[in-house]
Amino acid sequence: MKVALVTGASSGIGYEYARVMAGRGYNLLIVSNEEAIHAKAEILRKDFPVEVISVVRNLGVQEAAKELHTYCKEHDLQVEVLINNAGVYHDRDFLDDSEGFNYLILNLHMITPAMLTYYFGHDMVERGKGYILNMCSITASVAMQRMGTYGASKAFLQNFTRSVHVELRDKGVKMKLSPVRSIVNGKRVVLIDDSIVRGTTSRRIVRMLREAGATQVHVRIASPMIKFPCFYGVDISTYDELLCSRRTLDEARQAIEADTLEFLKESALYEAGKRSDLCLACFTGDYPTALYASYEEANKDGKF
Repeated sequence: MKVALVTGASSGIGYEYARVMAGRGYNLLIVSNEEAIHAKAEILRKDFPVEVISVVRNLGVQEAAKELHTYCKEHDLQVEVLINNAGVYHDRDFLDDSEGFNYLILNLHMITPAMLTYYFGHDMVERGKGYILNMCSITASVAMQRMGTYGASKAFLQNFTRSVHVELRDKGVKMKLSPVRSIVNGKRVVLIDDSIVRGTTSRRIVRMLREAGATQVHVRIASPMIKFPCFYGVDISTYDELLCSRRTLDEARQAIEADTLEFLKESALYEAGKRSDLCLACFTGDYPTALYASYEEANKDGKF
């Protein structure tokens, strides 16, 4: 049976995700460490014409992902959508948490979602389709006292998701970060990123923020506009791959659908680095070495 797997689905956002997926016609496998998951399964069965399987499982242990994947195989459940939502919140200094709690939060926010992505990601790639959503938090972007392990573990999940999204996007598997609507809704949002290369991810995140209720999205990039190909190992060797290679600043803003867009100036980059020997070829077109006679020759054997 094809299912959407939602972890942490006994309450809150996880339960709402389950309702959304059921409303879209997906059969459900909902997982929680709370017995209340069975009562929620009964409600879902009454409200939606779908099959609902509820499983009580502790996802905060090292082997949780493998065991859950094995359970799906043994029960002939094909996970088409994976929503990694399970998590635990805390508001204590790191050293005041118990050893057991620290292992729990690190496993629950990092090891388990990463390994569920690993196991079910393999299945999705083999089928050529699939969808993975990892539930993140605004604390992934800031360091906050008394929330050290929570924010840091969510930062891992955010960066992990971004990285694997790029790896899987050509294999038919989609991964997504999810903003918290209660925080974003009705707000003007400033989105800060290190760079814009192709612009596809920036546009997707801008759209995602608007869908979550942001009234405005302003994008600020901590590097100059990348306008030129790189021939020193970075996988951008053609102009066509670069958002800013043939666009003005306003055209780039329109392409990513932001309200405003600004980039760091080259002089500020030098100042921040406290050095003047940086390679800025992808920003300026001033390559430090002579590689080929022409740009066409550089790409004559295809992308590298």
